[in-house]
Amino acid sequence: MPSKYPSKVSCICVVCTKTFFRTPHHAIRRGRTRYCSFACSVVGHTRPAAVRLAERLAPANENGCILWLGSTRRGYGNITAGNGRGPVAVHRLAWELAHGPIPPGLLVCHKCDVRTCCNVDHLFLGTAADNSRDMVLKGRNQVMRTRLTEGDVIQIRTLHQSGVSRSQIAKQFGASTTLIRYVINRKLWKHI
Repeated sequence: MPSKYPSKVSCICVVCTKTFFRTPHHAIRRGRTRYCSFACSVVGHTRPAAVRLAERLAPANENGCILWLGSTRRGYGNITAGNGRGPVAVHRLAWELAHGPIPPGLLVCHKCDVRTCCNVDHLFLGTAADNSRDMVLKGRNQVMRTRLTEGDVIQIRTLHQSGVSRSQIAKQFGASTTLIRYVINRKLWKHI
């Protein structure tokens, strides 16, 4: 039976620009298409974070968002900043590169609400309260906005027991999947 993948995938090393080949398993599934050797990966990971950040940014889209194409954690772009700092969110790193250090206690918030956006014009500094207020003003606080009745709670749990997915239940009730999970697991509405 012929494989649905080619036997080898051609890649170009970002450090030495040498062409090398990887099997589809390594190239596609593990994302190992950046370096031809361990030595180049060591050099590649010690390059300045600003260079590594710039390599993985998409051109600005129609909304002006410059999206991160690299790895993510909880939906936010993630990169190792170097200097012993460990992984940091790319929007925070972009802010620091453009404006300097972030004062303690402040967050880098998105005006555009796109978690992978690194456009510094779409970012602003604020406290956790500012970020929450921004979320409420934009109507992104579904858990707080949704009002369920006892009948809704019973129906949600019945639908879940019958095999309907949480995301489908959430759409039906205009709620977030987090709220539906809390109802199903009896973290909310325990008395029913």
